Amino acid sequence: MAKYETMLITSAALDEEATAALVGKFKTLIEANGTIDSIDEWGKRRLAYPINDEEEGVYTVINFTSEPSFPLSWTVCTRSPKALCAA
Repeated sequence: MAKYETMLITSAALDEEATAALVGKFKTLIEANGTIDSIDEWGKRRLAYPINDEEEGVYTVINFTSEPSFPLSWTVCTRSPKALCAA
C-alpha cells in the first residue's frame, strides 16, 4: 500500500449540496479501493489561471492509502463535467 494526496477543485458555481455530493463520489471511489487518511476542505479560492472559463474553485485535499494501481486508473476527471479539469 502507498500513500497519496489528491486535490479536487470543483466549480465555485455549484451550491454547497452539489459540491458535497461531488466530493462524496470521490470519497466513495477512494474508500472502495483504499482508506482515507484525512480530508482538508480549503473552501473557495481564486485559481492561478482560468479553467473552463472559471476563475474560482472550491478546493478539497484528500490524503489516502491504496494500492499503486488504483490512482493510475483514474479517469473520473474527464467523466465529471462539474469538476474543473486541467491537463
